[in-house]
Amino acid sequence: MLIQEGDLAISSLVYTNEEAFVRSVSLARPDIILLNETSPLVPSHVFELLESASDVTLPRVILVHAKDNTLDVYDKHSIVATRRSDLISLIRSGFEAKIS
Repeated sequence: MLIQEGDLAISSLVYTNEEAFVRSVSLARPDIILLNETSPLVPSHVFELLESASDVTLPRVILVHAKDNTLDVYDKHSIVATRRSDLISLIRSGFEAKIS
């Protein structure tokens, strides 16, 4: 399905162990990591692994559940809030809120 999208650079990785996984992500620097539900990695653990590696920028992680077509999306957001209203806006509107 993704191969049909000509503007996406797609690569695959066979998971062998945590160290090799972090090294591969560090080299590839992907924007997104796509996992299927049978993956040996738990998405929240992927974040822990990658956060422990100082040279890795945290990508978005998407877990695909083929049974019911559900997508679980894991993102880490860092937002600089300069005013009290920035925090309130973020709480009320989520990460799509415009922070001034």
